This record gives sequence, structure tokens and C-alpha cells, in this order.
Amino acid sequence: MDQIVLPIFYKVEPRDVRNQTGGYAKAFQEHQNMGFDGTMVQKWKEAMREVGELDGWHSKEDTYEGKLIKTVVKTVGSTLNKRPLSISNNLVGIQLRIKEMLILLDIESNDRKIVGIHGLGGIGKTTIARAVYNTVFHHFEGCSFIANIRETAQQYNGLVHLQKQLIFDILKQENQDISSVDDGIIVIQQRFCAKKVLIVLDDVDQNIQVKSLVGDHKWFDVGSKIIITSRDKQILCVQEADEIYEPKVMNSDDSLELFSRHAFIRDQPLEDYLDLSKAMVKTTGGLPLALQVIGSSLYLKGKVVWEGMLKKLQKVPNYDVMERLKISYEALDDEEQQMFLDTACFFNGMDKEIVCHIWDGCGFFSQVELDALCVRCLVTISEKGELGMHDLLRDLGRYIVCQKNIDEPGKRSRIWSQEDVLDVLDTQTVGNK
Repeated sequence: MDQIVLPIFYKVEPRDVRNQTGGYAKAFQEHQNMGFDGTMVQKWKEAMREVGELDGWHSKEDTYEGKLIKTVVKTVGSTLNKRPLSISNNLVGIQLRIKEMLILLDIESNDRKIVGIHGLGGIGKTTIARAVYNTVFHHFEGCSFIANIRETAQQYNGLVHLQKQLIFDILKQENQDISSVDDGIIVIQQRFCAKKVLIVLDDVDQNIQVKSLVGDHKWFDVGSKIIITSRDKQILCVQEADEIYEPKVMNSDDSLELFSRHAFIRDQPLEDYLDLSKAMVKTTGGLPLALQVIGSSLYLKGKVVWEGMLKKLQKVPNYDVMERLKISYEALDDEEQQMFLDTACFFNGMDKEIVCHIWDGCGFFSQVELDALCVRCLVTISEKGELGMHDLLRDLGRYIVCQKNIDEPGKRSRIWSQEDVLDVLDTQTVGNK
């Protein structure tokens, strides 16, 4: 019934409960002699075995019961104050990612650990963090999942608000005395140092956000675990994360299943829609966000709509997906933005050295800016030294350029389509200087 069971083995050996030996063996034998239904008795035995295997407390003859009661009350109070996070029922392949994260966190150890989850927008960082939180939160005295840090921190006194949320989550106490970030840091250091905590900082985009909330491993008791999700790998490196997890895009089978769960509310597409579904999935490049958004938009739609959507996606990327991915682009400085757009329009798949030579000729500090793009997962460099980017990021860059002037290609900053190039050069439209 999804209830939490914390057994107290009161002056009885757990193994006797588990194996129905000792006094339990005698009691069960008496019930059988009294004519109780054998099937029912067997169910009782199975229940006892299951309870006997649970973690709990063993009260022996020499146990000081007052101390035991305090321990039980503390554990029950802490357990009741913690709740799992809401999470989608349509997750695909999440168990493997949880398993990989648990290895990095090393939950059973007493080591204080900071583990980062790094990747491009829409790859599923927040979903993974939520799933891991729900899997392990009961191991800790205090838990806090602080979502949307990037957005909240931009608001008035955002960091102080985040500190107050963290303090309330862990201590279950309002603290109105915090008027500055420094006040919050002092409270966190002093009040959390004896607590084993689980803290998730979601969507971090500045070092100061991490420093203000979890500053140092030593702010917390042994066994504490910190999870930080970010699009910027440099933040995790500055924070000296013990491990960094970088989720990969979904393979074709998982992509099709996730898409189907949103488009058909089932694990696989309807047979008549199989080819269309595979073609639709191909346009997403295995990005979970795109699979969910596009799949949901096609739910209960007819084939004519599907065919029209496929043609549109092959020419124009989905608006909702682009707006979510655009967040990463907007966080770049001007030169980084220009290099991102160059790569999306022209340099994807080209040799890095050649491209950097071109950028240097434009007055850019190409190695510095390229590194910034790589740590944000916007550009990759292959073993052969070739620049690369996810198909949806390529589409994002081209989408941004086109939005500057939809109707007149000659007024855009870049033209990559042969059709547009010929049109501009041939018709000499205004603005092609």
C-alpha cells in the first residue's frame, strides 16, 4: 500500500521473525493446530519474513528504552517531513541513468560528495536529478530540491530567497532574520554542520549561486550528498565537483518509445503511423525535450496533420523546443554568439584548426570562445579535430539568424542555403551590401 514500515524488534531476535523460529515457530504451530486455513497461515509467514528483512531497531533486554524512543521519534519525524517529488510516468531509460548516478554519489559511504549533471538544454538533467532524489532521499536527515535557480536568482533578492528555501527545507523552520547573502551563509554553516543532507541545486548558471547555498563540503555532516545541474561545465569545475555525469542523447529505440508515450499513450506507435513516427523521431536527434513536445502536439491528430508537421519540422524547427534551447545561446557573450551562429550555419563538421584560423582573422580569441562553447555543450570537437553540434542546436542557430529577417534573406547576417544565395545574388535585393 506504499506505506513506510519501520519495525521495532522488541526483545525478540529479527531472525526469529524472519524465519519463524523460536517463539514464532510455536505460535504458528498452535494456529495450524487450531485449524486456521493453511493458505492464510502461509501469507502470515511471508509477511513476517518480509518485515524481518526490513531495517529497523532491535530492542534487547539491556537496551535503554528512553534513548531508543528518542531515536524512533527523530527518525519518524524526519521521515514524515520528507516527500518524494512529482515526476512523469512516461520516463524511458531512466533506471540506467539512476544506477549510473548512484555509483557516482556512493550513497552508502560516509564521504561528502558533490556530483554535477551537465549537458545541453532538454537532455533531461532535471528529470534525472528528480528521479535520483526520489530514490535516495530517505537515507538523509534533511533534503532539499531547489528548482529553477537561474530564473529565481534573477529576481529581486533572489539568492536570499533561495537560502531561506534551503533552510526551511532542511530545518522546517522559517527564518526571517536573513537579510543578506552573508547572513544566509552563516546560518547554513552553523545549522547544517551536524546534519547528513541531500541537496539538489537545479539549473545553476553562476558560481555565486552555488557558493551562497552549498559553498563547501565541510558545511555539512559526513555522508551528505550535493547534486548540481548546469549547462555550464565550468561552474562544476570551479566548485570542485567530485564527479560530473553527462547524459547522452537517447538511442533510436528509446526515442521511439518516449515519443510514442506522448503521441499515442502507449509504448509503440500504431502500425499505420510507424514510418511517420520514425521520421518524426529522426528530426529530434534523440533529445528528450523535443520528443516530448513534438509527441504531445500530435496526440489524437490525424495523418494529414502528421504529414504536414513532418514537412514543417524538416524545414522549420519546433518553436517551443527552440525557445527552451535558446536560453543557452542568450547566456553567451557577443563573440561566443557569433561563433555559435557561424558553426550552425557553416562550420559544422569542419576541421577546428581551419575554422579557428578564420575566426582569428575576424579578431576573435577563437580558442577561448570555443572552449566556452564546448563547456556549455553547444559545440563538440571530435577525436579527428572536427567541430560538431547536435542537429537541434544547428537548427537553433539557423532559426535565430532567420528570425532577424524572415522575408528578405539579403538582410540576414548569414546565408547558407544555395537557394537563398542564388536568389540574393541574382535579384540584388535591397540590403545585400
